Amino acid sequence: MPIMTPRGNITKLISILKEVEQLNPLLVLTGHGENTSVKSVSRDIQFLTFVWNAVHESLAKGTTPARIQASLPATLRIKFGKAYQDFDTSISYLLEMMIDKQRLQFAPIT
Repeated sequence: MPIMTPRGNITKLISILKEVEQLNPLLVLTGHGENTSVKSVSRDIQFLTFVWNAVHESLAKGTTPARIQASLPATLRIKFGKAYQDFDTSISYLLEMMIDKQRLQFAPIT
């Protein structure tokens, strides 16, 4: 699963991963874990985009963060669980960060 930090910018990460994907490298040095291929980059783009959009749509409909955390992992597990060894241990943290980042965007300006 892509490593993200609370200070990271998800949309920028997706954009950079798309740039890497377009380079079509033979080998990708991840910085964490094993070296990989562009297929992993493409997988991460799909995953991050799907999760980001799902969180965005849920928040826009008024779904509470707690409800998103309770319901979305099952959908994500079906679609992406086999692709990531650490899916079950990492998904809650990833969702929490994405929810927090998007809630800041929806925060009213005072």
